[in-house]
Parts: sequence; C-alpha cells; structure tokens
Amino acid sequence: MPSQPGLPDGLEAVDLAAAPAAERMALSTEAGWNQTTADWHRLLRLGRGFGVAERGGPLVASAVILPYDSDLAWISMVLVIARWRRRGLASILMDEALDACRRLGRTAFLDATPDGTEVYRQLGFAAGERITRWSRPAGAATTTLPTVRADASLEPACLLDARAMGAPRRALLEALAADGRPILQSGGSLLLRPGRVAWQIGPLTAADRRSADALLADGLAAVGAQAAFADARDAAGFDGVLRAAGFTPQRHFLRMHSGTPPPADPGLLWLTAGPEFG
Repeated sequence: MPSQPGLPDGLEAVDLAAAPAAERMALSTEAGWNQTTADWHRLLRLGRGFGVAERGGPLVASAVILPYDSDLAWISMVLVIARWRRRGLASILMDEALDACRRLGRTAFLDATPDGTEVYRQLGFAAGERITRWSRPAGAATTTLPTVRADASLEPACLLDARAMGAPRRALLEALAADGRPILQSGGSLLLRPGRVAWQIGPLTAADRRSADALLADGLAAVGAQAAFADARDAAGFDGVLRAAGFTPQRHFLRMHSGTPPPADPGLLWLTAGPEFG
C-alpha cells in the first residue's frame, strides 16, 4: 500500500501480508468475527491486503481484496481497532481497495454490515440482496433430511458456483475444499471450514431445494454437536429448514456492488461462503 498523506499523525501504511499474524487476528477477534489464522492466510495468498499501523507499533486497520478468477473482486476484512475508529481509516482503505479493483478491471462486491451500508452507498455501491447469518450453538439437535448420491469431483461444484456468482472462483473453492470438508453430491456442493468460534457452513450451491436440504443435512452431520454459522440469502426461503436444524438469526448483511455486476443466477446459491469470501 502506498504512503497515504491523509493518515492521522502517528500512523503509517503497511503491507498487511507482512504484518504479524497475531496482529491480524487481534483485529478480527476484537470485531467478534469468526476468522482463523488460516482464513487470513488464505485471503492474503489469493488476494491483496492493505494495512495501517501505528508508527513503529502494531497493526490498527485492514482491508482485503480477493479477485475471483475473472470479472469480480471481493472486498472484505475492513477493520479498524476500537481506539482508532471514526478517524477516516476505513474510508482511506476502501479507496485503496476500490482503486485496486478498478486497475484489475473487476466489479467490486462486498457484504455490508448495517453500520457500513450507508458508508458504502456514499462510495458508490448499489444495494443487492439481504443475507442473514444463522447461528446454531454447540449441542443443538438437528432434523434428519433426505440425502442424495455422492459425487467425488469438484468440477461440477465449480461450474454451478460460477453460474450462481456470475464469475468463476475455482482457486478459492479449491483452497476451501483443501483446508475444510467438502461435501459433493450430484445436485450441488457444500464446503465446511472450522472458524474461531464456530464452523462455517457454506458456500452451498444446489440446483433445487431437495438437493440443498440434503447437503445441509450432511453438513450438519459432519459438524456434529459443534457450534455452526450459516449465511443464507433471505430470498432463498431457507429459513424453515435452518430453524428446524436448530439455527436462529444472529445478524444481517447487505450484498452490495460497485460497477456493473456480471450476469448471475443467485437462486443457485443457498448459503454464502461468509462475508470474507462472498
């Protein structure tokens, strides 16, 4: 990240990937997010990070862009430590992230929290679908749902996901599958990964509701009695099956974009990969 003359005194721009892993984790942990050290590493290996630190001191703010294989780039991890909030750091980092997306020729997407929605509107982002994070505590009972035939290949999952998102993201899906638990079936796919406080169930792409229900059932069986998060598009109408599986709504996001979004079929996406990956 180049030097930023707008930074408050005592701060400097830093390479987020070069910052100590513990300082990156301190940012996301203070914000109450679910990322692990592995998540941060995956984001910075596949994408690019922007950081701000106290001069000669620790990291205090971050942002990451994650370019998909083409067309689209995901912005996430826009975090500022509490003692430096309301000083313009998030806006400075967003300007850097958006500029990087433009140079790559990618439409920028992100999942905004309610607090961030108006800020992103002022930066030119347009609103899309609402997403709800559903939470299931450890030890919750689940409902048994039908399962479908297993398919060991990741190729159909990548193709269906590209249709759902409007852009291929094979590199990301392969990384998530390698580090987590992929569930690949004839009607769709589900990727699971451990988080700091709960398992993340998603992304889940499926051609129909029966396949989506079956994938969720197998995902919950894989997670067992451990705590879990699932981020569902409200328009998917997945609320009933999530409630039956022991989930309750925890918070909301608004999917937003800056630029012309590529054609997509979001009805194929039942659960997202979380606000850090899209």
